[in-house]
Amino acid sequence: MTIEEAKSLLERYVKEQCSPQEKRMVEGWIDKQIGSQSFIWSSEEQALLAKARIKKQLERQISVPVKKNRLVLLRWGGGFAAAVLLVFFAIWSIRSYEPKYGQLEVAVGISKVVQPGLYSATLTMGDGSVIDLDASDSGLLLDNSVVQVNKLNDGQLVYKRNSNSSLAKVDTNEVAVPIGGNYKITLPDGTKVWLNAASKLKYPILFTTNTRMVHLEGEAYFEVSKNVKQPFVVRAGDTETLVTGTSFNLSAYKEDRRIVTTLVEGEVHVSKGSERFKLSPGQQSISTPDTKLTKREADIDAVLGWKSGYFVFDDQEIETVFRDIARWYDVDIYVDRKEIVGKRIGGAFSKKRDIEELLHYLEKLKVLSFKKEGRRITVMI
Repeated sequence: MTIEEAKSLLERYVKEQCSPQEKRMVEGWIDKQIGSQSFIWSSEEQALLAKARIKKQLERQISVPVKKNRLVLLRWGGGFAAAVLLVFFAIWSIRSYEPKYGQLEVAVGISKVVQPGLYSATLTMGDGSVIDLDASDSGLLLDNSVVQVNKLNDGQLVYKRNSNSSLAKVDTNEVAVPIGGNYKITLPDGTKVWLNAASKLKYPILFTTNTRMVHLEGEAYFEVSKNVKQPFVVRAGDTETLVTGTSFNLSAYKEDRRIVTTLVEGEVHVSKGSERFKLSPGQQSISTPDTKLTKREADIDAVLGWKSGYFVFDDQEIETVFRDIARWYDVDIYVDRKEIVGKRIGGAFSKKRDIEELLHYLEKLKVLSFKKEGRRITVMI
């Protein structure tokens, strides 16, 4: 099989024009890659999801002409091996939009390597007192005339409104999740919020005004309890997201210098000054300090990968990838931006594994190699 024949086969597979025998052949290659020890699928559903994502990525790969130096590994073999490599790159690909390959220098200073998957957060009460939720026992944390606050043993904080709360003074609480942590909050209106690492959510313990206003720094996924008469508003930087009842993800890390709202279900309105966008499911808005609001189609699987316990990078800039890794593993990563302009990476990796396994995995794929000198790591591209 020549590389042209291999590409033609994969094109037919994506378009669902394969014969049964050809389909079994392609899916056999995919199964072999999914079965690699570098991937951990905790259920058959996740494996099926992986296949769907691979097929989507294949569609992107085969629609782009293969240019010299665009995908280095494609020059290592032809024929049958080339087809396998195309499948392989659908799982984890590095693309260079410049003909020159350079080095990405990363200095890693590890103050504390956080165990992956840690439920970690602090709760700041209205009087300024701070509760370390890691050290607190599960059970009732607060019971006053306004709300009851319970901590569950699986990284959840649940607020429940008391019967006579409408006449009481309403305080503001804040949950702060550190680097390497995550936490879930159920607000008194029933809205559920999943907080990602290095994130903060500030909110009243009871929504008594015309809107249910909360403030976010970092990233969170919201499942908003429906209330048309009292819209739910998330303020992040200079952007507001207004909903009445829906599911969406909002990423607003200051260091990213952009605010991204991604709608999963329902309807949201995103505003920045006089600008205003209405999003439909599968769309996302992007706000940066220097540009107007923009809207585009989103890859929901990639956006919500963090919530499912995975790094999912869909043709992401390498700098963004390493920034996400730093937030989760509590490491400092310094990037030489000159060497990574235009370079992107795609793939999935379980966040339950430690950073050494992630680095080893990248080396194993032969798409990145690392030179370690004490606390300094040089990544060769």
